[in-house]
Amino acid sequence: DVCSSDLVDVVVGKTLEHYATPLEHGVRLEPKEQFHALELVRQYDRVIYCMGNSSFHGHVYELLRQRPGAVVAHDVRFTGFYGWFAGLEAPSDPAARLAERIRALYGTRIPATELARGAPDWQRQDAMGIFMSGEIQSYAEQILVHSRYAKEVLEFDRSALAREVPVDVVPFGFPEALAEHPIAEIQTSPLIVSVGVVSE
Repeated sequence: DVCSSDLVDVVVGKTLEHYATPLEHGVRLEPKEQFHALELVRQYDRVIYCMGNSSFHGHVYELLRQRPGAVVAHDVRFTGFYGWFAGLEAPSDPAARLAERIRALYGTRIPATELARGAPDWQRQDAMGIFMSGEIQSYAEQILVHSRYAKEVLEFDRSALAREVPVDVVPFGFPEALAEHPIAEIQTSPLIVSVGVVSE
């Protein structure tokens, strides 16, 4: 028998036919529209959001704004996500909407002349240290990242008025025993590498 603590609901952004059925025991896929009803019925022990810097995380952002929880941030720069979201909020002028968000997050730290014609391009955002993580941090109960650098970026980007959200680094997941031996020595089957979305 499986007790309730062994169950994991994975909330997805599209309808279920877009996804393969999980092979792991106790893992269920649920559509985002069912999240609030399921939370009432199933009384989740913990809600964990996986947030990144792309349109794939739109449903994560929407749910996080309604129900705070822990956030696994596999990106700590959210300018790409907010650029995409600005297109939903203000289709006629997404650059102006993004500039409004930057102004709200950074105030006078970003010169008004930089935002006069809309949001700066990603190179200028990078040069000015615009990460746009403040809102995500404000909804998080805890943030998990994958490096000390990512933790420092979040701490740097935190508003002076923001509450102190704990930011923890998830330990390196590769087994130490395997790390001591060259891959060629332990490899008995084809090696497959997945690098995710590759872009400029």
